[in-house]
Amino acid sequence: MNRVLVIPAGGYGRRMGAGIPKQFLSLDGKTVLGVTLERFDSFDLFDRIVVVVPKDHTARTESITAQISTPTIVIEGGKNRRESVFKGLLTLEDFAPQLVVIHDGVRPLIPKRMVTAVIQAAQESGAATVAVSAVDTIGVVKENQLISQPDRKTMYHIQTPQAFRYSLLLEAHRTIKKRVTDDAGLVLAAGHDVAIVDGFQGNIKITAPSDLMLAELFLKNGYVQ
Repeated sequence: MNRVLVIPAGGYGRRMGAGIPKQFLSLDGKTVLGVTLERFDSFDLFDRIVVVVPKDHTARTESITAQISTPTIVIEGGKNRRESVFKGLLTLEDFAPQLVVIHDGVRPLIPKRMVTAVIQAAQESGAATVAVSAVDTIGVVKENQLISQPDRKTMYHIQTPQAFRYSLLLEAHRTIKKRVTDDAGLVLAAGHDVAIVDGFQGNIKITAPSDLMLAELFLKNGYVQ
């Protein structure tokens, strides 16, 4: 089966306050994006990778992708994550993959077992995402007032990777106008179920300085398998 990976890394990470996009911050002697790419390259699961980055960082990204063996394309991102993923999908039209996996460029601690599990689930159902069940009580708030507490047994933190039949995700991007925060939400809006694959808490998204410190600690102590 033709499998491809799209890595959206087009943000500037202003919440990090580091002066450079967070995907290019140092992690384990490399960049965050470099660690992510090297992990996926080592899994040997994909025929092609598309990395979507800010327009003024394509050359820098190409120097990173030159270090991996999987054929990789670097393209300029869009105005937001959804546009960036869509541009990545369009880049792959001529390649005609059967399955596409979407993974945040700033989630560098993903284990192979989780990637293979979400791929298998998507092969069976057409769409799947990694998610972690909520352990804290969840509150719905309106105007700084707690108005309800849904049953946390039904609440999950949605992560990446997310895997889809390529044609399904491309069509959802083309037709659904509803604002959503990720590709699983887009496919849901198109009326297709999304299977859940159990994730793990260490699959953190680097957003704040504390996340970067935690990722360094996890790598140093072999927490990622």
